Amino acid sequence: MMRQKTNEEVQQIGENLLQKSVVRIMWEKTGKKKDDDNIIPRGSGFFVGQDLVATNVHCIVDGKSVFAELVSKNTRFSVDGVVAYDVENDLAILKVNGNAEPISLGNSDSVQVGDVVCAIGFPGGKEGIITEGIIHEIRESDKRLQINQYLKPGYSGGPVINRVGEVIGVTAMVSIGLASYVGGGTSFNSQAIPANKLHDMLSGGVETEPLQKWNNNPHIQGYAKGIEGLTKLRQGKHNEALECINAALELNADLVELYANRAGLKVLTGEPEDAIKDCNTAIELNPACIEAYLNRGGANLILEQYDDAIADCNIAIKLNPNIVQSYICRANAKSEMGKQEEALEDFDTVLNFNPDSEEIYLSRASLRYEHKDYAGAIEDFDKLISLNPDFGAFFQVYASRGLAKYYHKDYEGAIEDYDIVIESSPKDAGAFYNRGMAKYKIGSSHANKKKKKASRKYYHDAIDDFNQAINIDPKNSYFYYDRGLTKRQLSEFEESLKDLDTSIKLNSKHCCSYFNRGLVKRNLGSLKIKKGDIFGGRKFIQEAIDDYSQGIKLKHNQSTSYHNRGYANYHLGKSYADQKRMNKARLHYQDAIDDYTEAIKHQPKYSLAYEHRTLTNYLLGKCEEDSGNSDEAAKLFHATIADCDEYIRQRSGKLNANIIHKRGAANAALGEYEQAVKDFNHAIQTKPKHALSYYDRGNVKHALGEYEEAKADIARAIELDPDIDKH
Repeated sequence: MMRQKTNEEVQQIGENLLQKSVVRIMWEKTGKKKDDDNIIPRGSGFFVGQDLVATNVHCIVDGKSVFAELVSKNTRFSVDGVVAYDVENDLAILKVNGNAEPISLGNSDSVQVGDVVCAIGFPGGKEGIITEGIIHEIRESDKRLQINQYLKPGYSGGPVINRVGEVIGVTAMVSIGLASYVGGGTSFNSQAIPANKLHDMLSGGVETEPLQKWNNNPHIQGYAKGIEGLTKLRQGKHNEALECINAALELNADLVELYANRAGLKVLTGEPEDAIKDCNTAIELNPACIEAYLNRGGANLILEQYDDAIADCNIAIKLNPNIVQSYICRANAKSEMGKQEEALEDFDTVLNFNPDSEEIYLSRASLRYEHKDYAGAIEDFDKLISLNPDFGAFFQVYASRGLAKYYHKDYEGAIEDYDIVIESSPKDAGAFYNRGMAKYKIGSSHANKKKKKASRKYYHDAIDDFNQAINIDPKNSYFYYDRGLTKRQLSEFEESLKDLDTSIKLNSKHCCSYFNRGLVKRNLGSLKIKKGDIFGGRKFIQEAIDDYSQGIKLKHNQSTSYHNRGYANYHLGKSYADQKRMNKARLHYQDAIDDYTEAIKHQPKYSLAYEHRTLTNYLLGKCEEDSGNSDEAAKLFHATIADCDEYIRQRSGKLNANIIHKRGAANAALGEYEQAVKDFNHAIQTKPKHALSYYDRGNVKHALGEYEEAKADIARAIELDPDIDKH
């Protein structure tokens, strides 16, 4: 029994074959001196008979003067002609002028996934290189061997040997058989044509056809154009590639997989319908053409025909369950259909084939992010960066991970990622903006915890980042918008207003800009009224109402805009009531109630709208009562009680003393004194220092004739708030 060779011994066998049998295929530039400067390297080859050399068709097609060089012996063999060729499998056997030791051909049908192999060739000039790899897939349709190592183009036509030094395949880097796959990269990877194809070619009759005559064959010319097209495709020259492939198919309409390649190109150039026609032609010619199903699936994906895309991928998977692009395309289609779990299963399958696939981690992270699985997206981004930090930088993975962390509320982690992005791309306005947003969120968190100093620091840091973003991109409305919001948090209302004005000037359709400008104007109006500038304050509040109205026009179902317009109307009404201008006050109070009602209509559990409608109903009820409209006043007081009951029902876990007090005040206004006392008692129990509840309970007890208790309540209210009688 033969002892199994170690990997080191296989390398030694490869070295021996490189010395004796593996050649470099080259062209001479016609009409020039025959020196190394006039030599064009085209790939590799190897002796399969004493004067027969096997190589790829694409290494010799269109060559006017071709020779094979046995580099170890500094010997060049001129090519007399072509003995046999197989365009479909990209194989040619050449008759050369001279002899060398042939390599034994093995049985490629015995090759199994996981076998260790070595590719031998000349990817770097005269120096022959031996690269070890593993068979990770065997294509069902044509038995091509997929190798897990990237082999540079110079390996083309060279032998792939097994552990005992037999040729089990021929490297094919660019060939008609390598169609581009839509929806998951291309199949320009390392493949080997099975050696049994060479067995078949050698078993036929040997008749040499001169190279020039062979090249003039229309089928060969078509193939040459096809190879040129695929070379252009690899270079990203899509229009030139398409021209070449069109010409190739005119010369040789039997090049089945060129239809699949053209389909891939047409998808890339925005012609998915034509791509499907090409795929259909390829499938008619060869029902097992996996590339055609994959590219048709990709075209259907572009056309949003997701069921058809999935059906094509299913056929491709049935033909060969080991081609990862089938799962990728199917995952994308399922994702678009909202079948996230099924899409993730397909991505998981791909990662089972290749657990270090950077592209798949990126795709799965994008899917998880899209479906708001931010923790899962971060996990995939982490893995991707650990596999290849350069890949992460190139595909903006740090920025994407930063955004996922932001939505996952890991604001510090988001800042760290944006620091990396900014360090490498100091002109990235989006990175400054997103880092500013993360700092704004941290500032808001500190503000909610009453940590004023810390919150102000982060707000100022956020503004610094927004400033940088605006310096880089001064036409982005969102940069001004969020800087304006941050300045509002710092009570820099005038500066905030300037930013929001600019935001609206740049984007007049952004309803949130109107909403927040309304907030700023309302705040400015309230401040002016407090300082005695009643006219100036009302002017700002009216402008706030106008902004909310504009926002509602843009987005009519925005409940917060109705609520805030109502609150602005409430403030206007109160300012007129304070001046005893009750007709004006009643108008604005009613407008406020109408807006709160509209807000609740769009958001039935909007507790803040109930709270503010409660207050406004009560105040309007008092206005009507003072005007002698007792029936209208009673309706408003009952409405106040109903809103208080709904608010308390919605917020049963967090009682509000002000609401309970307001229900008591409404009951008192209706003459329901016993119920009013219960409400005031409840309010005081909820908030023992609620001065207004003591004060109003005192007034009710006085009305009930409980004068001593009334006196005690009034005294307690004044103790808690010396200005209570001014409210």
